[in-house]
Amino acid sequence: MVLKINFSGIVLIVFMLLSINCFSQQPDYSKKIETYQKRLDSIEQISGTENLEYGKNLLRLSKELRKEGNLYEAKENNIKANSIFSNLQYFNWLAVGQINLSQIYRALGKFDRAISLQSEALLYFGDEDKKTSNYLGGLNNLAILYGEIGDYKNAIPIFKEILSILPETHKGFLSVNISLAETYQRMGDYENALKIYLELLDSGDKGHKDYWQLLQNLAFVYVKLGEFDKAMQIYDEALVSCETQLGQDHFLYGKLQNNVGKLYFQMGNIEKAQALFKDAIDNLLIKYDTSKKEYGYYLNDYAATFLYQGNYDKAISLLEDNVDIGKENLNKEGLDYWNRNYHLANAYNMAGRYEEAKPILEKATTEIRNILGENHTTYAKMLNSLCETYIALDLVDKAIPLLEESNSIFVSELNNIFQFRSEQEKKAYLQLVLKHFDFLQSIPIVKNEDYPKLNNINLNNQLMLKGLLLNNSKNILEKLSKSNDTLIQNKVIAYRSEKSKISSLLSQPFDDRDMDVDSLKEIVNRKEVDLVKYYSDNFGSDYSLNKDWKKLQDHLKKKELAIEYSRFQLTKGNKVLDTVFYAAYLYQKNWENPIMVPLFEDSQLKEALSKKTINQLYASRGSKAVSKADIKEVYELLWAPIETYVKDVETIYFSPSGLLNQVPFAAINLEGEPSLNEQFDLIQLSSTEQLNKVTVNPNLTGSMFIGGVNYDYSKESLNTSDTLKYANLNTDNIGNSGASNNRGDNWAYLPGTLKEIEDIQATLKSKNIKYSSLIGDQATESNFKKISGNSPSVLHIATHGFFFEDSKDLEKSDSDVGLENEFKFAENPLLRSGLLLAGANHVWKNGVNLFENEDGILTALEISNLDLSNTDIVVLSACETGLGDIEGSEGVYGLQRAFKMAGVDIIVMSLWQVPDTETAEFMNLFYLNWIQGLQVRQAFIQAQKTMQKKYENDPLKWAAFVLLE
Repeated sequence: MVLKINFSGIVLIVFMLLSINCFSQQPDYSKKIETYQKRLDSIEQISGTENLEYGKNLLRLSKELRKEGNLYEAKENNIKANSIFSNLQYFNWLAVGQINLSQIYRALGKFDRAISLQSEALLYFGDEDKKTSNYLGGLNNLAILYGEIGDYKNAIPIFKEILSILPETHKGFLSVNISLAETYQRMGDYENALKIYLELLDSGDKGHKDYWQLLQNLAFVYVKLGEFDKAMQIYDEALVSCETQLGQDHFLYGKLQNNVGKLYFQMGNIEKAQALFKDAIDNLLIKYDTSKKEYGYYLNDYAATFLYQGNYDKAISLLEDNVDIGKENLNKEGLDYWNRNYHLANAYNMAGRYEEAKPILEKATTEIRNILGENHTTYAKMLNSLCETYIALDLVDKAIPLLEESNSIFVSELNNIFQFRSEQEKKAYLQLVLKHFDFLQSIPIVKNEDYPKLNNINLNNQLMLKGLLLNNSKNILEKLSKSNDTLIQNKVIAYRSEKSKISSLLSQPFDDRDMDVDSLKEIVNRKEVDLVKYYSDNFGSDYSLNKDWKKLQDHLKKKELAIEYSRFQLTKGNKVLDTVFYAAYLYQKNWENPIMVPLFEDSQLKEALSKKTINQLYASRGSKAVSKADIKEVYELLWAPIETYVKDVETIYFSPSGLLNQVPFAAINLEGEPSLNEQFDLIQLSSTEQLNKVTVNPNLTGSMFIGGVNYDYSKESLNTSDTLKYANLNTDNIGNSGASNNRGDNWAYLPGTLKEIEDIQATLKSKNIKYSSLIGDQATESNFKKISGNSPSVLHIATHGFFFEDSKDLEKSDSDVGLENEFKFAENPLLRSGLLLAGANHVWKNGVNLFENEDGILTALEISNLDLSNTDIVVLSACETGLGDIEGSEGVYGLQRAFKMAGVDIIVMSLWQVPDTETAEFMNLFYLNWIQGLQVRQAFIQAQKTMQKKYENDPLKWAAFVLLE
């Protein structure tokens, strides 16, 4: 039964002093302790010890002893005080005494006892007392205690109950919100944590004594999400705020330093991290001893720096001491204790002491699962460490089921993050978790053995990861664009509009930009997050990252083979090696398991691809080509290991990865042997996951053809004075894309492009197939963008293309002026790739066209923001349209990605410079095959084989073309 007691007569305990998140300057506790001891002596002489005043002063003495860190003496005095309150039936003071005693047991690591005392204390409060600071403080402590033992589900409703009572103006409102958000954070629920932190930041008082704590926790979440630059900026502000409120000698300033050290550690600045970890430890030990739980956190981090540096003995010595300290001072069933054990076992693994690691990890994983639950990423990481141990001890059969379990957790977490972050934010988080997926792929390579069950896991992961960011963003926009909700459609339009502004600004010379790009990017990012969240809330149940290669088998026929190529960082246990490795996952219709074929190192392929020849005999579309490599060497690297599996195969579906996107698979052969194109029907896919989708043959009716482009600007009334400020432009440098030193200061007219589209259109006309065209001066960027939202099924673009390689290692000098250099030095790879349309030469010469809204240079970034979802196929009859930056499993960041983002399903493109005449010849063959009834895929294959027979000794003229689905 609840005892109804009036607490109004109590001197209220300041609520915030009971909160774990709130600390003031460290006072001189010894003076207060001495004062209370003298007062107790005086009361005892006058009234004895069995009276309320003696009990109250015992409790006050206990509180000061607790603050000082003298926990055992504090406990004894608190117990005596509680006994007095109980005997005299002062239950109101007994409740306060139990709250303080609960805090002492918490500090001693006796969480079960602390929770029991705190829960009992709250029973003394009647309904009329449940808005007092005592009751709310007790609730806050109980919630924090639940958080300490990992019982977050019990903690959250308590924090919410407090917030439902506290007014927003209360000094404790910010702190309780921080505690609630931190609880979500510890659960791995970064969405809710981030939401609370950002709301507090928008409305928070920078002068509040806990404002630094808000900043610290927000930065910590950004670190967990992989957004390091943003986290560092917030940490810098937090350090200033914390120093102002607490001073650098406060142990909580040291805690902040330790968190900043964690960020430096993840960024690879180990020396800086080590110094900050050591500062945090030294700071703590000024006032406290090694029994304080924060010491264990700091020591784990400090030891990790020695592990990274290869000083295993030093690290293990520190971690063994840390576990011993935990045995004396921590609850051996608590999260902190088993975290210390995990770090020690992990160090044993890194030092090769697997037998010592094994029993610790087996116990730790069980305990952590019981505390945090079976879906927490901390548990998954521990499982991976245990699997590392098993694998090293040749217990792979025990490891694989656990790897499957941990992998499921990581995929689920990835899916959760993708429900509320923008594409760039998703990309940052993906970089964090790739280590897990790389670790799984590295096991067969490191052990030099085949593990069929592990191949299943790895292939499914690759099917998920291949183009993950692209497909996720594309699916969201396509779904929302087709929504019947006018409000959402307007939000999509507004989002595209703001993105267009960014594209436009970035396409202008820096000095001509009338808006701040970074501010606009932040606006676009918020709009994107808003759309992602709406999609997740309304359509999220329809979307899952989980893939199953078994479902793809049903779409394969007899004598068909699927190959999923993969590129990953080779990892040995916890050690990420310098080697980037390629492997191929093969599967056929009736196979029980896929086969993993180890291939080569990235450096080997780069060397092979660097052996090039240049054909300068023909006028070409675009810039200098990445010409064919030494095909024999490439054959030995990527095809010879697979040969044994393709003997009875006629059709091969394959999805390249990394640099393989620049390899002409059709031309691969051995001297005197048929090329792959002659042996098989080669069908290139962005991922073999595409086998799940029904291939729609594009409808040729209503096709649009762009060609015969006039790159010179023909307006008669140019005001030359308007372009004088660009007179210092170095036109000799214009057009030095990743592919050209000889293009000069303009783009040459391509007569073959006009003939090409006229020949194709004549064939269409003979079959009464309707089409439209943009030719000469009409082939403007403005006219092209008008088709957004109402694009044709087939879009054929015959023009110059450009691609600039990443110039991040080059310094931009003062002489690097002009529009071309805005592309050349652009950070975004979609700005370094594009197509040239009517009037483009004027802008490339003068940096701007004051007479037109568009500049004639259609960048991949601009294309990516268009709505071309009605277009089934884009034929890019231009050079190097298949090139771009290679970014891991995301593939090529260039024109192909841009058109995919815009909603196009099939893209025909080229990998290098192709002569103008042969390009037209190839395209005419392709369309003729198509018009005569072949599916678009087969029409392309047959055109390439016909060209191959005609130009048998010159693959330069036919092998560059790629059809990508």
